[in-house]
Amino acid sequence: MKLVVFAAVSIFVVAFISGCINTKSVDYSGQWVGYGKTGFPKEMDCVYDVNIEKTGDGYTVSLERSNWELKDIPDPGLIDSIVNQDNQQYEWTTMKEMNLKATEKDNTLTTTTENPLTFTYQEKDGVLELSFKDYSHQNEQVTVQLHKAVKGEVEDFKNRSKEDLIKSMTPENRHSFKE
Repeated sequence: MKLVVFAAVSIFVVAFISGCINTKSVDYSGQWVGYGKTGFPKEMDCVYDVNIEKTGDGYTVSLERSNWELKDIPDPGLIDSIVNQDNQQYEWTTMKEMNLKATEKDNTLTTTTENPLTFTYQEKDGVLELSFKDYSHQNEQVTVQLHKAVKGEVEDFKNRSKEDLIKSMTPENRHSFKE
């Protein structure tokens, strides 16, 4: 009888200790996509495309932020001069930060850069929260909700945001697009 009680208590203690120690690790690996605003003031819709790879002792993070940006036409031709009175056109631009080393601590992944990117997995929503300071906007803290990428999602965003820009144009505010 003592042996049965001892065995039951031992099993309970092992189960209790195992439950209290959270050894579950978040797997940040994969391609993640999220949406935000960029520009000054934050007027342009943008897409964040993040790729995270597990390495031997940490992770490698690559981030691309893309959006349509209104830029001066360096040498406008005749048609652009007629269509664009201010000689500007929208250009799809991508800011890249590639092969950033990152380490995990307390269920948060942080890049080892001067302006660190922080990724926190929100299990209940299944999203990865990207957070960083935007030094071009007075050290504003930017937070973007990322989700697992769907094939073609970035290209769909590019097309959809182009359509939105075209719809918002007025006869006095027409610009061409450079792909």
